Amino acid sequence: MINLQVIPYVLSKFIVLAFICLVQCAILLGMVSFGVDFPYNGRVEFYVDIYCGLYLTALTGLSMGLLISSIVSTVDKATSIVPILLIPQLIFSGAIIPFKNMDKVSKFISNFAVSRWSVGLLGALVNLNDILPPHMRDVLEETFDISIRRHFNILGFLFAGFLILTCFFQKRKDIIQKI
Repeated sequence: MINLQVIPYVLSKFIVLAFICLVQCAILLGMVSFGVDFPYNGRVEFYVDIYCGLYLTALTGLSMGLLISSIVSTVDKATSIVPILLIPQLIFSGAIIPFKNMDKVSKFISNFAVSRWSVGLLGALVNLNDILPPHMRDVLEETFDISIRRHFNILGFLFAGFLILTCFFQKRKDIIQKI
């Protein structure tokens, strides 16, 4: 950490990567909006909401990545942990295995999956429950029927929690390296 305190060190990494996320989300939304006929096409608020959801998801993923980086001692270890964390993100998102079909333990674990709240948020923003065919709506209804504000709040909570834990583990790593 070359003579920096923990918070400035983490912020220096975060700010640069957050800017990259900002650009990536704009590119993603721009490209998808050309190929997908959104239900609210043309409404600026709709695109702002989707963009904010994408950006908050990206920032939460970024903070999770910084947390991994702060816990492990080498880049190789961090790289090997990423797939171990990404696979549960897919499984517990509610898109592959609907919440309706999850047992109590899986539902509990899914509460800590960024993907659950991101998929639910984006699905709720585009009103996916109204677009889906009835047979799919019955299965996936639980995924997209929670309020949009709640999705944003939970993603924000996970984002802040990961950053706080990042600072804690980075400080711990710094203390250990000085010994």
